Amino acid sequence: MIFEIGNLRHTFNGLCKDSNLSNNVVNWETLVKESLLKFPQILISDSLKVESIIKEIHDSLSQNISTFLLEKGVSSTLSNIRALFLGGRGDLIMSFYKNFKFMSIEEITETAEILDDFDRAFKIVPDNDPDFKMKLWYKVPQELSLFLTQDDIVRYSKINKFLVKIKFCQTKVNQLFHIKALSKNEILLKRRITEFINSFWSYIQMNVISIKYSDFITSMNKLTYHAMLEMHQKVLFDIETGCFLRNPVILKRVNNLMTIILQLSELMTQSHVSSFAQPSTGESLEDLNKGFNADFSFLVQVFAGLPEASSLFRRLNFNNTFI
Repeated sequence: MIFEIGNLRHTFNGLCKDSNLSNNVVNWETLVKESLLKFPQILISDSLKVESIIKEIHDSLSQNISTFLLEKGVSSTLSNIRALFLGGRGDLIMSFYKNFKFMSIEEITETAEILDDFDRAFKIVPDNDPDFKMKLWYKVPQELSLFLTQDDIVRYSKINKFLVKIKFCQTKVNQLFHIKALSKNEILLKRRITEFINSFWSYIQMNVISIKYSDFITSMNKLTYHAMLEMHQKVLFDIETGCFLRNPVILKRVNNLMTIILQLSELMTQSHVSSFAQPSTGESLEDLNKGFNADFSFLVQVFAGLPEASSLFRRLNFNNTFI
């Protein structure tokens, strides 16, 4: 029979439902025509040839969309996401959170700080998190919504909150080095919490985020649209997994450990610069130290048995510092 390529539009539209093309600002009709023009009217003698042609059209359209996304700056947007959401510019984000720390929700809403050095779509906005009251956000422009969704940004924002907590701990612990009159026990404790939080931050940045994300951005110009989507989702999933955001048991222990580190830092600071010798929790240095040891020992045993956390285990056990 004679099978006109134009009649493949309906079939091909069904194949591409997952890409949400019909609801996007991109002119889907134009992209289809550019793909279809490559194929004249063809005599089709069996279904295998039909499937082959559909695949060629599918691949051609996928390549057209990837070219469109690259022209619209998807690579630079992902580089900005790496810098802001994923801690590449951790000190910059910490400064924004520090500036907003004592603001009310109304004040944050009115300010909605724009990160002018980056894309103006990046903002600090209010959040219901009692610890921070704010979150980093990115409003996905229509031309990039073929690739990035607001659900993706929700996931990036959760990763960012976790990284900010680590960075906040690191900042507080580093302030202890300005205190000269620490006791011997306090010096040993300071060393332990410093090595833990620095090792954890380095592991997240170097082993979990940096290599995978950089490789992804570098390879984007060689990928088709569907390959882009698949690789982006895999990288995002791997980062969530590497940060233990998909393991509630480990995540709870990590968060507990960071809370204890903040309390220890506060207690040691207060005992040397003010008349207050107890943190707001009323716990002693000894009690907090026991809590740290318990959570740390649990995590080390878990990391030792997780292949994906083997590099973190080696960092924590460098020169047998802890174990």
